[in-house]
Parts: sequence; structure tokens; C-alpha cells
Amino acid sequence: MIVAMFPGQGAQYLGMGEKIFENFSDMITEASSILGYSVVNLCSGAHPFNENDINRTLYSQPAIFLVSCLCYLQNKNIGIDVCVGHSLGFISALFAAGAIDFSQGIAIVKKRAELMDQAPRGAMAAIIGNNVNSTLSSILIDNELFDIDIANYNSDVQVVISGTESSILATQPIVEKNSLKFIRLPVSGAFHSRLMQKARIDFSEYLTNFDFAEPKIDVISAMNGENISVDFILEELSFQLERPVRWCETISMIHRQNPNAQFKEFGPGETLTRLNKYIIE
Repeated sequence: MIVAMFPGQGAQYLGMGEKIFENFSDMITEASSILGYSVVNLCSGAHPFNENDINRTLYSQPAIFLVSCLCYLQNKNIGIDVCVGHSLGFISALFAAGAIDFSQGIAIVKKRAELMDQAPRGAMAAIIGNNVNSTLSSILIDNELFDIDIANYNSDVQVVISGTESSILATQPIVEKNSLKFIRLPVSGAFHSRLMQKARIDFSEYLTNFDFAEPKIDVISAMNGENISVDFILEELSFQLERPVRWCETISMIHRQNPNAQFKEFGPGETLTRLNKYIIE
């Protein structure tokens, strides 16, 4: 069994996609028309963009979706049995599974990025250390850090937290005192937290404009590990803004049920491939 994995925000880098853009000129033109700017210039940092714009939520999400879809199309002949995406990557998974077409995907990601970029200011940080997946919740409770949400359960050695700027900063000395590593993430919002509630509601309303198709291959939710049917696509897309990504549990479940499964990452970089090494190996 081959499992296609699609990365989320954070996988972007300057120059991504440049080796495959020329193979999909029509899709590049279509994406740029919907977005209202040249995605090629964005990914290369060319005028009117600069090298830092690729890291801004407003731009990074559409760019990652585009590159992920093109990487999949360039390699889809290997035969995919299951799709799974990390947060934003769920939309790429829906495209690969035939539940949405390319123009729908670009429009959906564009709106998602706009809403998340406009969300209340916040912060996120990666917490790294042995058994952090099982110990961080206790640390937060013991220190009465009740306004911190766990955003990503990425592996047994990496968890991402989300909250207000002041709360995230207050957490740093506490987790470091417990021999864990604290790495502030370069984002301006508290994604996958209660602070995204309004964005989730607005996004849900926007998604009612779309007709989704039943996925032609299985798409696994990284929120709850379930196989997503067409009836739950809207719910999954909207609630994932507010709820945590349970990547570690999802990959563990797939591997447990299919020990010989091969995981192939489609998108910029190898973020998910590296995470899987900690989860599976």
C-alpha cells in the first residue's frame, strides 16, 4: 500500500517548485489568475515580492498547495492507495483523491490563508524532547497554563503549542526547566487553537459555496484518523483550523494496520518524511 502525504504550512522555502513549474504552465496561469498575483514570482522572491513573503501565511499556504499538487501530478503514476495531509495538506489530499478540482482547491486555500492571516494575533512554539507527547499536557496543567492549546502532536519527540503571545512566552522557562527544548515558530497567529474560532466559522460559511465529490481513494483525517466521506469534507476543512493535528497518532494507526505501507511525500521539502522516522522507526 502506498500512502501519499501532503505537508502543511512551514514546509515552504524560497525557490520551491522552480524545477516543475515549466511542466504545468496552464495550471500556473490558472492559479495566478485566481490568486491575483504571479505564484512563480512569489516562490522565487521576484518583484513585487521579496524573499520573506513566502513565509507569510497569506502567501505560503497557496504556494504550498500549488507545489504539492504539481508534485503529485508529476508522480501520480506510482499508484496511490491512501491520502493524508498535515493541516493545510488535507486540501492537497482532497485534490489528489478527486474530491475537489484544482481551481476549487486554489480558491479554498486562498480564502483559508486570508482568514488565518487576519485572525487575532498569537504565537506558536515547538516543544521538543523525549516523551514530550505524553508529558507536556501534565506540565501545562501543573503550572496552570490553561490558555495554551496543543496544536500539533507531531511525534513522540515534538509537540507544537499555540496561544497568545504572552502565554507562549511565559511557557518557555517552564518547559525548559523540565529539560525540554522550546523553539518559537515564525507565525503571527495561534493556529489550531481556540483563538481561531471566528476564522473557523467564517471559513465554514465560505465552504458552503462549493460542491465536493466523493473521494476516489481513501482520505484519512489527521484530526481523528477516520476515513473522510464527502458528507464530512466541509466539517473537516473548517474545524481543522481550531483543533489539533494528531499526526503521530494518525501515522501510527496507518502503520499498525498496514505494517508494509510505503509513505511518499508530495510537496516542498521532506518535513513529514522526517517526522515519520520518529513515529515509525
